[in-house]
Amino acid sequence: MDSEKAVFEAGWMPAYLEFPVSMKLKGMRFRGKIDRVDIMKSPAESVPKGVMRGVIIDYKLSEINVRGRTVLDEKFKEFQLPLYRLMLKETIKGIDVEGLAYYDLKRSFRLRRVFEDLTDGEFTGHIEGLVMELRDREQGFEKTVQERNCKYCSYTDICW
Repeated sequence: MDSEKAVFEAGWMPAYLEFPVSMKLKGMRFRGKIDRVDIMKSPAESVPKGVMRGVIIDYKLSEINVRGRTVLDEKFKEFQLPLYRLMLKETIKGIDVEGLAYYDLKRSFRLRRVFEDLTDGEFTGHIEGLVMELRDREQGFEKTVQERNCKYCSYTDICW
């Protein structure tokens, strides 16, 4: 409760809960549902008129591996929140998403911000490259050994 109180006292208010978002990139459709989007009640002077400041929040019960810096390399596995950021911008115009955060429900019940150094352009380029790999018929791919990762995949029936 203290964490939420501090967020609200700072001027942030939940504006969207369980909000469906989608976008199309290089011929591939991405869809998701954002747990929560908080909006700042009064816009900052640095934000253009008519644009609201926003933070995307995802609730997590599982272990959160938050790194201090985001590096887009072969070890990068945290696609969910940066992808939500791009999809929210496609779905709703006029929100400047200035932060991505996990709400840690397992241990601390605190909001943990992440990906502050990841730009939309860098991430879009990274995703486009991955989509082009998936669309390349000559390119093979390995199945995951963790079946739980396939929960939302459209191709689960083909693989397993």
